[in-house]
Amino acid sequence: MSHTQPLSGPSVSQVPNITKDFFFEDMSGYQDWICRNQHSKDDRCCTKAQRDYYQECADLGNDVHALREAFLRGETFEEGVPEYQAAVFEPIARFYKESGYTPIRVPDSDETCRLGIELQMTGKEFSGTLDGAGTFAKPFWENQRKTFWANNSDMRPLLRDVWIEDLKIKSKLDPLHPLQLYGYSLLLNEIYGIRADWGLIIRREKKLDKKPELQLKGYYLPAYAEAWNASIYMWRFLNE
Repeated sequence: MSHTQPLSGPSVSQVPNITKDFFFEDMSGYQDWICRNQHSKDDRCCTKAQRDYYQECADLGNDVHALREAFLRGETFEEGVPEYQAAVFEPIARFYKESGYTPIRVPDSDETCRLGIELQMTGKEFSGTLDGAGTFAKPFWENQRKTFWANNSDMRPLLRDVWIEDLKIKSKLDPLHPLQLYGYSLLLNEIYGIRADWGLIIRREKKLDKKPELQLKGYYLPAYAEAWNASIYMWRFLNE
């Protein structure tokens, strides 16, 4: 069982972003040139400030994902958690507790099992590391508004069904998110024979004063097969 990335294949996140990456592969130099001509001061470049902001967001996302992984593994936090990161993570932990979330277990290479958390998977065509796959002891989706579901499918999950879930520390959802979830579900089925027809995006606001703190979005993943196939076809067309 391999956990290394294919030599020539894309990652799950690269497939739905193929058109973005192709047309906007590296605009930073052009943006810097525009900024210099507008402001005439390199040290106050607006695009540098933008990149610094995105890096801060990435760092926060990494910190919160690390807290999430330790929490779901039942690990204790040996060192003090910074107050801001703890405040960002608190409603996420509360959701996991109240919904009775349990990560699945998958076979490991040494005949043991590992939790489906930050799970690296490599298939024949692409690879990826999913945030998590698991089940819920309580049907939290029944108490959500109709806008919880991203499509008009009449299908609804059962408590025994496996969900692919992904945590996002963002100010808004991206319409490409369900394609990533679908890609992870394909890998989970290919490598471990586990079917996951349901996807969940957990979006956490990074600004503590904004409401709602947490936004949940549910997806019936088979509905995204056609869009995924088109995206991976385009990736092959541009890269092979």
